[in-house]
This record gives sequence, C-alpha cells and structure tokens, in this order.
Amino acid sequence: MGRITRSCSMKCVDRFVACFVLFALSACNGNPNAPSPNDALIEAVSAGSLEDVKAAIEAGADPSATNDLSQPAIIIAAARGDNAMIEYLIGKGADACAADRNTGGTTIHHAMCSAYGSLRAMHGPLAARLATMEVLLDHGADLEATDGEGLTPLSWTILGQDIEAAKALIERGASVEGACRDGSLFHVAVGDRRADPGDLKKTLLFVSELGADLNARNSEELTPLMYSLRNHNLEAARQVAAMGADPDLEDDLGNRAIHKAAEWGDIELARLLVAAGAELDELGFLGKTPLELARERDHAELAEFLEQAMGPKTPGDDDGSQSER
Repeated sequence: MGRITRSCSMKCVDRFVACFVLFALSACNGNPNAPSPNDALIEAVSAGSLEDVKAAIEAGADPSATNDLSQPAIIIAAARGDNAMIEYLIGKGADACAADRNTGGTTIHHAMCSAYGSLRAMHGPLAARLATMEVLLDHGADLEATDGEGLTPLSWTILGQDIEAAKALIERGASVEGACRDGSLFHVAVGDRRADPGDLKKTLLFVSELGADLNARNSEELTPLMYSLRNHNLEAARQVAAMGADPDLEDDLGNRAIHKAAEWGDIELARLLVAAGAELDELGFLGKTPLELARERDHAELAEFLEQAMGPKTPGDDDGSQSER
C-alpha cells in the first residue's frame, strides 16, 4: 500500500513540475506575452503549419479551440483544404461535424463554400475541396447538415454563386429538395446582395433548370421577386423579373413589385415589370398607386414613364390616382 501511495504521489509531483516548467518557459523565459496554447493552435491552423499545430496540442491546446469568430480549428483547416491537419485534429478529438457558432455552418459547409465570406479567400480549386469533403464524410460529417438558417452545404454553394461546386455536391448525392426548406432555390440564389450580376444570372438559370419555382412563397409569404425587393437587392429583382416572375403577386403588406420600383425610382425594374404586364392602377400598402409613389418621391423620369404606360386619360379620370376612390 505504501508503494502505491508513494507512486501516485510522485506522479502528481511530476505533473506539477511539468506544468510549472511550461508556464516558466512561456512567462518567464523571455516572452511574457506569448499566446495561450489555444491561440497558438488557431494561429498555426490559419498559417497551415502542422508542426506548430502539434506543438500547440502538446502544450495543452484544446483541439476544438475557436477563433474570434467562433470558428473551430477544424473548420479553418477544412476551409484551407488541409486534409493532413484535419486528420490530425480529428485524431486528437476534434469533431468532424463541428459547426461555427456564428452562422451554424459545419465543416462541409466551409470546405465547399464559405458563403459568408470570412474564410472564402482560403479556398482552393474545386477538386481539392471535393477531396476535403470526402475526408470529412469518411469521419462522419453530414452532407445534409443545416446551418442556423436551415441551409445545407448545397444551399451555400448556390448562395455563393458557385455552380460547379453545387453540381459536384448533387452528383455526390446532395438533396436538391433539402437545399431549400423555406420557399424555393430562387430564394437562396438571390440571398446575397454582393453577388456579381453575371454570376447571379448563371445561378438563376441553374436553379431554374433544377426545377425551382420562380413564384414560390416562403414562410413570410414572399416570392423570390418580393424577397429580393424586401432585401433591397434590386439587381436580383431585375433578373428575376426578366425571367418571368409574376409581377402582380402581392407581398404580406399588400404591395406589388411595381410599387417598390416606383418607391425607389428604379426605372429599369419598372420597365421590366410593365413589359411583363404589371397592373399600374392598383393601390399598395400606403394606399397609393405606383404613379403617386413616384411623384411623391420626386422620381420625375419614372413618373413620366408610368404615366405614358398607363395610356391616355378618359373623361372623368383624375391625375392617375385611385387613392380617393
């Protein structure tokens, strides 16, 4: 019994001495501002240095440590496409299904398309991203995992206008139906106001080919056209209108697309809507016609266009307004 007690006591002492030495080396031996093991791990993963990652883990870093954006180390490695580092971190206890606490995006979301931008610059060629996805899937990652808004990795590629990645995910078995749980894939495609117009056009054509409904309503009763306007994404609204979206469906407030075009003075969108047959004498939420809204906001050119589009007045008409009827 005495030997066992002494042995356990010596082990405790040895552990204490080891911890003290590590502390002394970092705090007293020349660099009192040395980063914590967790910070050193994040820096090493971001820099792509596996040796420094191993050193940080040996110094006590948590394999699941996160950066200032709440992104776990393994997600940074996934965005970098660093498969050796992913394997090492998983071997040390990191979760292949880990999600960041900000967007809820998982390792595969970030490996395939960091639609929210913070890790997008790390991405490599599509073939490399697919290889990383396979590594993650081999360790139990879920191709149909959803982020905080119910979007799958396929949804992120569509939101990020990355058609080739989207095609690759579909070929791998990703569910098209599951990629949009609120409305249609058109709602996903128009979700980023920063999208390049050319890329957006290709993405809209792509989701159309997948059979997405251009006039589907989401849980807020908004069609993709209305959703674009609600988010002030005028470029998307123009493109959706040009594809044949119904211009006379009303949003949850009673406005039609032409009312928003008149309110914001977007003559290009107004022309598309008029060409599509938009009704111009209907009242919107504010009890005004599109012409009234354009005049009220001093959009003279648009007001003139709308007046001409409404045609000549007949006896008994007022100035184009129905607001007092």
